[in-house]
Amino acid sequence: MHRFFVPPESIQGEQILFPRAVAEQMRNVLRLAPGARVVALSGDGWECEVEVTEVSKQQTAGRILERRPNDREPHAQLTLYQCLLKHDHFEWVLQKCTEIGAARVVPVISERTVAKGGVKEERWARIAAEAAEQSGRGRAPEISAALSLEDALADCAGLDLSAIAWEEERDMRFETLIEEAQPTRLGLFVGPEGGFSAREVGLARTHGVHPVTLGRRILRAETAAVVFCALALHRLGELG
Repeated sequence: MHRFFVPPESIQGEQILFPRAVAEQMRNVLRLAPGARVVALSGDGWECEVEVTEVSKQQTAGRILERRPNDREPHAQLTLYQCLLKHDHFEWVLQKCTEIGAARVVPVISERTVAKGGVKEERWARIAAEAAEQSGRGRAPEISAALSLEDALADCAGLDLSAIAWEEERDMRFETLIEEAQPTRLGLFVGPEGGFSAREVGLARTHGVHPVTLGRRILRAETAAVVFCALALHRLGELG
């Protein structure tokens, strides 16, 4: 069944009135007709199975058949602190790490960040919502305002464990660190195309963030983000 995030106010008792953007997608793109069944997500971890009762230019509505908790959200709350990347690579990271299960994504500006075009919070929120719908999640990740690396390091202070991927680290394997800590709230830092500088990694250490290696090969920034998130949630038993 197709899945759609809707604002909570769209759900009124046993009825749902789909917002305009969702209604247009249902009508013009998916060509749904009365009788079709879809899933409506209110973003709070619950979902509603809905029978579509009306599809028109005036409104698209449905009848709620069942309410149930979504069972695909990770228990571990993973925050990805991802430095901005050139072209559409940040958006690709956002999409894939949403599918994997990131709870929050924080765009970061570091010494070597060279991405152009500025912050696109509205577009990023839409990409994250679509990826969450596609992957069957009950929540879309929170997309933070962009932070400097220094502010991002301060932001992660309350987490159970934070790690920064660094190609110069040789000894500390991330798998070892996470299996020993078994965190429920963790932060993962991934650099831009040029990686983090030694000064930045030293600063991270002073904030209690652990430099870790992701293996013997040097990964592109966007690859490192996906590997980092998948490895973390896998080691915590969150990928099935």
